[in-house]
Amino acid sequence: MIGAMDPIELLTKAPIFEGLTSADLEPLRNAVRTRNFARGAYLFREGDPGSHLYLVVAGEVMIGRVGEGGGQVVFAIAGPGEVFGELSLFDDEGERTADAQALKSTVCLVIAKAPLLRFLTAQPRFAAANHREPKRESASSASFDATRPDMSRKATSPMAASFLLMYTCWPAWSAPAVKT
Repeated sequence: MIGAMDPIELLTKAPIFEGLTSADLEPLRNAVRTRNFARGAYLFREGDPGSHLYLVVAGEVMIGRVGEGGGQVVFAIAGPGEVFGELSLFDDEGERTADAQALKSTVCLVIAKAPLLRFLTAQPRFAAANHREPKRESASSASFDATRPDMSRKATSPMAASFLLMYTCWPAWSAPAVKT
């Protein structure tokens, strides 16, 4: 438990898991970890392996990188309830394309790549939920789309490609689910 809130309940509120119930997400329980980050700490750096998805529980995380002129380019600020770090999980090379730094004391739920991908491919309700209009873009989708526009070609599976398209390209997706 995080304070009085169950981690699975927190995941149900995240846009990435929209439409899934606590029961649907229960298989992830053993994979979810809570991590605390001090102000200024890096959660990951550009070039690091993309090994985890992050959900901010409390605090703020800046997603950015050093620009060509040496200045900081900020792509997004992720706050409570926002997810980031998901796109590099579906990249064959799996490297982070930006830094993630805590702007203040921050608590995140963290899910490792392997159990998350197993969950996504084993959950038919996830696929159905992702064929509905997402409420909002994840904190990192616009930033990673801008820094690595060929991400969808690097997807490792049809589920990953669907996921990337849903959360990076079409914020107003409204087509019905298509059975294949």
